[in-house]
Amino acid sequence: MAIVTYYCGEDALVKVSTDEGLTWITRNYSPGSPGILYDIMAWPLQPDKVTTVGNVGLIQMSTDQGVSWNNASPVLGSNVTFEEVWNIDSTYSVVCGTNNVTPLFYTPVFYKSIDAGVSYTSLPIRDAANPGTDLFKTGKAMTIHFMTPLVGVMGIIGNLNTLPGYPVVGSNEVLYVLLTLDGGVTWEVTNNKFPIDLTDLNNPWGIKISYDAPSTEYIINLVAEKTLHRSIDSGVTYSSPEFYPTGTAGRHLTWIGDTPLWYTRSGTGSSMQQSLTVGAGWNTIQASLGSISRAAHFYQGPVIITGFYSIDSRLLKTIDEGASSSPSDITPAQQLIWAVWTEQDIPFKCYLLQDCQDPTRQFIFTDQISGTACGFDFASNIGNTVVIQYILDPASNPCPVVADGVTCWLIVQEATCGTEFCNQIITS
Repeated sequence: MAIVTYYCGEDALVKVSTDEGLTWITRNYSPGSPGILYDIMAWPLQPDKVTTVGNVGLIQMSTDQGVSWNNASPVLGSNVTFEEVWNIDSTYSVVCGTNNVTPLFYTPVFYKSIDAGVSYTSLPIRDAANPGTDLFKTGKAMTIHFMTPLVGVMGIIGNLNTLPGYPVVGSNEVLYVLLTLDGGVTWEVTNNKFPIDLTDLNNPWGIKISYDAPSTEYIINLVAEKTLHRSIDSGVTYSSPEFYPTGTAGRHLTWIGDTPLWYTRSGTGSSMQQSLTVGAGWNTIQASLGSISRAAHFYQGPVIITGFYSIDSRLLKTIDEGASSSPSDITPAQQLIWAVWTEQDIPFKCYLLQDCQDPTRQFIFTDQISGTACGFDFASNIGNTVVIQYILDPASNPCPVVADGVTCWLIVQEATCGTEFCNQIITS
C-alpha cells in the first residue's frame, strides 16, 4: 500500500510526503520558473503520477513522485494561467484557466487530455444552444470538476458574448456556472443562462458535480469568494445554503465521494466548514483558522478520514475530519501554499443499488475498508435482490446499510474506484 501527498505553491514549489505528512521532500519543478503553481493532483490509484498547473503557461506531469517532469501542453508562454486540473480517471484529464491576451483583455480556456495526461488539447468553450459559437467575450475559468469523462462543470467569472436567447446583464464580470454533457465539446450556461451571482469579481474557488440518484438530477455545489451556491436540479435553479460572515471569503472546496464535503473560509471569520448532506447544510467544525486558507484535501485512509489544509505558508494535518489539526510542514521563505492532494493505490469496491419497485431510485454504496459491509457480502450477490436501507449520514450511523425488512434493492453492478470513489459507476 502506498499513500503519497503533494503540495504546491509560490516560486514553483512542489513538496512530497510518502509517510502521511511526517516528513517532506522538496522537488525541483521543471522548468524551474519563479511563477506560482496553483494546483496539483495525482492520478486515481496512481500515487506516483502527478500533474501540476500554474501561471507559467505549462501543464507538467511526473510519473516518479516529482523527481522528473514532462511538459504535457503546447508551449503557450507566460500569458496563459492554468488555474485547476482534474484527473477524471486513468485516461482523461481536464484543465481550466485564462489566456491573458493583454492586461485588460483575457479569455477563459479549457484543455483536455485523452491519453492519460501525456498531451492536452485546447477546446473552445462553445455554446450548446448556439452551435459553433464561443460563449465568452472576456473571462477567467477558475475551477472545474468532471464526475465522468462526459459530465462536468466549470466556474467562470466573465462577460458573455451577445448571443440569441441570452439576457444582457451589463459590463461587469459576473459569475457563471457551465455544465457539459459531452466532455466539453459544448457547454450549457446554467441558471437559465443568467449569472449565478451579479456581484462584481466574485471569483469561483471550488466546484463539484454529483449525481442525485433518487431524482436522476445532478447536484452542483459552488464555493465563490463572496457567495456559496447549490443546485439540485442540474443547474436550472440555485439556492444559497449558507452566507459568509462579514470580512470572510470562501476559499476551497473538497470532498470524499458525495459526502462529506468541506470548504475553508479566510479572513476575520476564518473557519473549516463541513456538510454531511451533499451541501444542503453546513456546520463550523473549526474556527479561527488564520488569514488565508487556500488549499485543502481529505481522503479516506486505511482506518480514518485524514486531511491536509494550508494556512498561509503552513500545512496542517487533521485526523478528525477537520475539527482539530497539528503542524505538518512550513514552506521556505514564507511561500503561500496553493494546493494539496493525497492519493493511494488502494482500490475501493463500489456497488450500484436499484430500487426493485422504482428503477429511477438508485444509490451508490462504497465499501472503503474490506470486502463486506456491516456483515453483508455484496460481491457475491451481484444480480440478486437484498432487503436493506441506505443510510445517508455516516456521522449518525457509521454502518452504510442496515436491514429494514421493507425496501427491496437490486445489486446492479460493481466497480473499482479510487479517491473519487464511485461516481463513474452510473455511466458504466
